[in-house]
Amino acid sequence: MKNFYIAQYTNKHPGCPIYMAAELNHRVTEWPSFVYDPAAITVTKDYVLQVTDPEIVEVNFDMSNGDQKIVSQEFLDVCTGLDVPHRSVPVKIILADGSPTRKSYFFFLPGASLALLDRDQSDFEDEQDLENGGVLYNTVYPGVPIYARIDKYVAKDIGTPPLFFNPDIFELVCTEEFKAVGEKLLGVQYLPLNETYRYAPFG
Repeated sequence: MKNFYIAQYTNKHPGCPIYMAAELNHRVTEWPSFVYDPAAITVTKDYVLQVTDPEIVEVNFDMSNGDQKIVSQEFLDVCTGLDVPHRSVPVKIILADGSPTRKSYFFFLPGASLALLDRDQSDFEDEQDLENGGVLYNTVYPGVPIYARIDKYVAKDIGTPPLFFNPDIFELVCTEEFKAVGEKLLGVQYLPLNETYRYAPFG
């Protein structure tokens, strides 16, 4: 049985702020927060993220917080080395004093999405479709239910890429292989995705 982990942001490393107040040079990106097929996205703009908090004098994370992940070249190097399917879009991060970050950064669009929950072995509640009383399904990831809660998460025993997006819980999930190499990445921690994991998006 494979071990899976949620790749989450952590502020425990230097240069990894609890919250990074910043403004993008465009109102929105040319793609939504969640993308089923990033290869189909057309990118024509250059992106600059201006940090607005003068107390943030260093940005050094390898993966950001939030739904739209920003990752470093170091993160992409791990992905490339492990043949992780993905697409990256350059974004320049500028500190409040006008200086650029030391690291190069990119928006990260996972190239693979896999619903991993074993619905026969897990304990969960589906979100209800108020229009028909049935199960509410994800509109971005076909055939994937929206979960109101998951109290016991048992993963399917299937082959996966080393890192992928899991639409069950809207998180980046990785294998032991990625975790072993990715332990060196700053701003990233690995939460076991197993029977002890609880998912309650609506409280």
